[in-house]
Amino acid sequence: MVKATACLLLAARVSADSPCGQGSSECDDSPGEFGECCIDQSTYCIAPRGTFVTSTCCPRWTVGCTAGSVGCCDPARPWQLIAAQKTRASNATRSAAPDAPLLAKAEPTTVGFAIFTESLKSALSAATIDLSTGEVTSRTDVTGPASDWYALYFGESTRILPWDAEAARFVFADADLATGQLTVYTIDPRTGESTGTAVQGCSGMPVGMAWDADLRALVLTTQSETEAAFHALDAQTGEAKALGRVERGSDEDSEAFYAGYISHSHAGTTFRSGHQRVTLADGEGVGITELPGTSDVAKSSWKGAAKADAHGLPISMQRHPAGGFLSLAPRDSGKLDVVSWDVNGTAQIVAELGNANMPASEGLTLGYVTDAPVMDDTYAAMTVNLAGGHGLGDKWTVSTVSLGTGAVQEFALNPQPSIFGAEAVSVTGFGLPKQSKSVVV
Repeated sequence: MVKATACLLLAARVSADSPCGQGSSECDDSPGEFGECCIDQSTYCIAPRGTFVTSTCCPRWTVGCTAGSVGCCDPARPWQLIAAQKTRASNATRSAAPDAPLLAKAEPTTVGFAIFTESLKSALSAATIDLSTGEVTSRTDVTGPASDWYALYFGESTRILPWDAEAARFVFADADLATGQLTVYTIDPRTGESTGTAVQGCSGMPVGMAWDADLRALVLTTQSETEAAFHALDAQTGEAKALGRVERGSDEDSEAFYAGYISHSHAGTTFRSGHQRVTLADGEGVGITELPGTSDVAKSSWKGAAKADAHGLPISMQRHPAGGFLSLAPRDSGKLDVVSWDVNGTAQIVAELGNANMPASEGLTLGYVTDAPVMDDTYAAMTVNLAGGHGLGDKWTVSTVSLGTGAVQEFALNPQPSIFGAEAVSVTGFGLPKQSKSVVV
């Protein structure tokens, strides 16, 4: 996770009497031994465990674990287990010319939209990207209620925000930890304008969320020690409709223990790709929860993982137009490729990417990459091209795959979201609008 900006912002507001300021809490390594300051809205303190001899501020949508490089495991995105490697850029990755000044231009016909954190301030920015060149044709600050919400994060990374392709907007929900108010937000990436609507019908801090294109709603889960509750949120009205409840069981041996963490949702069925026993990174597979569409109790099942040859678990999940799923998945080296798979165990490589990686520094995997729901026959992903050596040369890169022809295109964003390298900012969301044309190559 990107923490440099948050640390600077925290330092500016720490009082002489406390190591932590307003909106943050002390996270001790042991009683009386200060460790670090956790951002209340986005993180919580996990005590030392296993090989992690100090405390850790983990994002609220993750759990403390003894696996991986950072000790914070996302039950729905097993990114933290991928090796962080610095390698020279492959010739298979075609990059645009060196970064040029951003000029106002007409929007291209093959576009993608991304949101990134800012490197020197607690803010989000939205970018319009020409998928055929990697050129960022416009960039604007996110304003309105979503900007106020992100101010509570003090520069920290967010989870990946769901994408509504039909309305060409990002849709997500979060509860203000100070007031308890749950709000559903939208962000228009073309203008940066956002909305915020109070949620009616459910409350609590969201555990998982995903945009369900068939339901045309944000599927959101909250959970207690005993059960996870699923709701469909209307982004315009804030009304929440009960989709079902799942009894979690007493521990990780239960197939439903992490059912509330969502990798994907389609037609009222949610999926979770990862590990059954998350804290130990044990039991690779996929969880399936078929929701009744009412407040009735549903069941969640767990099936073994479908992995392409010489590849690890999928770290993203989008529906394949022909059935099953498309995902980014790591090779043994840690580099990412595009794979297809289904819950019955079939998997294959769709496209080998040139130099697609997780953001990484000092041997640590630092956060998310992501992909977009398939539009026409175009699959697109946002990853990091690692230059080798220091991180200033690492670049956020957009990759597209034509499912019809198999053609692959990869371009570094131009200009980059930050001059300090890909690890200085985090990707918060990525999507293609429904009217987008397939990339022609």
